[in-house]
Amino acid sequence: KSITTLSKQDSYFHDLFHCERFLAVAAQMLNEPASTSSVHLLNKVPRIGKQIPPHQDAAYLKIPPGKSVTIWLALDEADENNGAMVYLRGSHLEGLRKHGDTGSIYFAKAILDYQEQDSNREVMVTAQPGDLVVHHAMTVHRTGRNQSDRHRRALIADFIAHSTRPQ
Repeated sequence: KSITTLSKQDSYFHDLFHCERFLAVAAQMLNEPASTSSVHLLNKVPRIGKQIPPHQDAAYLKIPPGKSVTIWLALDEADENNGAMVYLRGSHLEGLRKHGDTGSIYFAKAILDYQEQDSNREVMVTAQPGDLVVHHAMTVHRTGRNQSDRHRRALIADFIAHSTRPQ
């Protein structure tokens, strides 16, 4: 389902997401220089891959909200049937919402007050292999179940703003 230490296990994955092009994208989104903090592989397995509830990555981080971005590199097609990313339009500008425990081991937090008016602002982002999807840590997002016979794999790199590093 996932390999969370990919960049520590293989220099190829470390070098891929430490390149100037990805660092420049992260810096532009954060308005300051950034560094890669982690690289991992996620696999939403056919017919088994569960839905991920609405959440903000910032709720998981021990850094100030808004100081991280995620670059998601599609390895397989991602669509409505196998759990494409669904974003809440404009949510990166609205602050950190209250999250609660889901009881899940992998995605343990979810937004507690997600309502119908939120669902009306959702945008599904489909992807082809090789497509990059970038989102800010304050962006509310979720995925559906993988109801297909296809994998939905992606390499995911998190980038943290330099201002969050200890002095």
